[in-house]
Amino acid sequence: MTKAYLTSINGAKERINKLQAQIATNKRVTRPSDDPQASSAIMRLLSGISANEQYQSNVTDARAATAATDTALQNFSSIMQNFNAVIIKATDGTQTPKQLNLQADMIDQLIAEAVGTANSKFNGKFLFGGSKTQTAPYSLQSNPVSPPSQIVIYHGDAVPTQYQVGDGLKQDVALPGSDVFQGTAILDTMIAMRDKLRGVANPAMELSGTLSVNAAVGTSVDMSVTAKDGLGGNHDVVLRWTKSAANAWDVTTVSASNAAFSGGTASVSFDPVSGDVASFAQTSPLNITSTLSPAAPVLSFVLQTGALKEYGDTSNASVKQLQDIPNGADRTLVSSFVDSILEAQGKLGTIQQGLDTTLSYVQSQKARLQDMLSSYQDVNVADAALKLKQEESMLDAALAVAARVLPKSLLDYLG
Repeated sequence: MTKAYLTSINGAKERINKLQAQIATNKRVTRPSDDPQASSAIMRLLSGISANEQYQSNVTDARAATAATDTALQNFSSIMQNFNAVIIKATDGTQTPKQLNLQADMIDQLIAEAVGTANSKFNGKFLFGGSKTQTAPYSLQSNPVSPPSQIVIYHGDAVPTQYQVGDGLKQDVALPGSDVFQGTAILDTMIAMRDKLRGVANPAMELSGTLSVNAAVGTSVDMSVTAKDGLGGNHDVVLRWTKSAANAWDVTTVSASNAAFSGGTASVSFDPVSGDVASFAQTSPLNITSTLSPAAPVLSFVLQTGALKEYGDTSNASVKQLQDIPNGADRTLVSSFVDSILEAQGKLGTIQQGLDTTLSYVQSQKARLQDMLSSYQDVNVADAALKLKQEESMLDAALAVAARVLPKSLLDYLG
């Protein structure tokens, strides 16, 4: 009998201790033995919440990385727009050699800014190197065999940087330079345009001849000049001026030594009073291709009309500048680069929108997991307090009964 009472009392005390622990921790299950089935579910939910928190951290980091990439692309877009403006100005047919040199200096500064932007970093990682985030993706090296005067090297790869944003789900974040900047194509073109404006590919030359205001329509005037290709080969180039109308002349390439020549025409009209150039249009470059070496470049001449004039028959020979400068095809190419950077910004914007959507989903998923965890783990404090009160009352009653019915021992009389 005594043993049964003691067992009952100890059981009541254990239940009281358990209820007190539940109220103190706000947890219904504090150890697997409390509820084995619920404990298994709780472990799975805790694991899911931990993974969710990591995904949420990854998405937050990815959003910060795309924001940094967006800033870099905005800077590069501004650089390309400035570059495009310089090329448009350089090819308008009115620039002097001194002005072309100043424009070359401007492009030189833009090249430095472009390389710096292409090597942008965020959180200790290069943004545009693909998976090679610890190495600067772009570098410039001097080229002893000009042109070009510099060579661009891309040290990255074509693998986009990815972040784990869900169970089995990865998101491309940073775009590799092989995609955004077309490898080295954009920087190569900037260097080529700068070199052309500085006369690295083909120095400025003077072309002499007389364009007579009194010449009959159909009259042709050949003007010759010696040009050098990028490997130092000399070419005697003959340009033919043919009078197409009053105060108007068409220009074509008719021959070039050590070279093959191809299409390309230009048209110039003059003011009938002053003799100054009234309009100028070059439909395509006046091209010659060196035959001295397979590696020799094509020389694309663009006429500079700044010093060109139409005179009377008795005037001195006219003098004009001829230089291998950016032409209409170059303008089109540079314009396409501006568009490609805008396209990359649009692609990045799509990625940012996707990350925002993913972050909302991950946050809502965490809330659902926490609600499920609470249903398994948390205690109803009011219900637990009522049960605790009942258990304490039952224990007090049991102790009182035990005191009356259990036989007394010698120890009860000592003291």
